[in-house]
Amino acid sequence: MTKTLSSIATAITGITLREKPLALLPEDADALLMQLSDLDTAGAIQAHNMIPVRLEKAFERFIAKPGDIVFRGRGAGIAAAVMPETLHPVIVVSPLIVIRPNRSKVDAEYLAWTLTTESARRHYAEYAQGSAIIGIGKQNLETLEIPLPPLQTQQKIGKLMRLQSQEFELVTRYQMARAKLLNAQIRKSIHQEQKA
Repeated sequence: MTKTLSSIATAITGITLREKPLALLPEDADALLMQLSDLDTAGAIQAHNMIPVRLEKAFERFIAKPGDIVFRGRGAGIAAAVMPETLHPVIVVSPLIVIRPNRSKVDAEYLAWTLTTESARRHYAEYAQGSAIIGIGKQNLETLEIPLPPLQTQQKIGKLMRLQSQEFELVTRYQMARAKLLNAQIRKSIHQEQKA
C-alpha cells in the first residue's frame, strides 16, 4: 500500500525572513534558527551552527518539534532528518520544510529514510526547478507516494536507518580524529627535522 505524503503528514515551508535576525549570545537566546546549511547533505543536523535568537510570536508556526522531519530539497543535495529533543525551540527557515508525520500511520525515522530513497529522488527529478540547483517545493513534495508497510515494520526499518546513521557519524569522527593525529605527527616530525 502507498499513500501520498500529504495524506500521512503535514508539510510546512520554513519561515521567509526579510532580513537576517540579530544573533544573540547563547545565554540571552530562547530559540535557534535552522537554515539550509544547518542540515548537511548526509542528513545530519548541525545544531552548533544555528543562530541563537529571541523567540517571537511570528516564529511559532515554524518550530520543528521533536519527532518532526526537517527536509532539505534545495542546494547541494536532498536530505531529511528527524528533529531530536533540543534545549530551545528550533525555528526552521525557508527553503527547509518541516514535515509533521501522523504517528498513527507512519514512523518518523522510516519516513525520513523514504524521503531520500532512489524512488523519491526520481520523483523529485520530475519536478526539479532549475538546472544547476535542485529545488523541490512543498507542493511537489506532498505528491510523493510513500510505501506503507505495517507500522511495526516501519519502526524496524527506522531503527536500522538510525543505527546506520550513528555508525556513519562514528566512523566519520574516527577518520577525522585519525587524520588530525596523523597531521600532528607529521608536523612534529617536520619540526624535529628543522631543529636537527
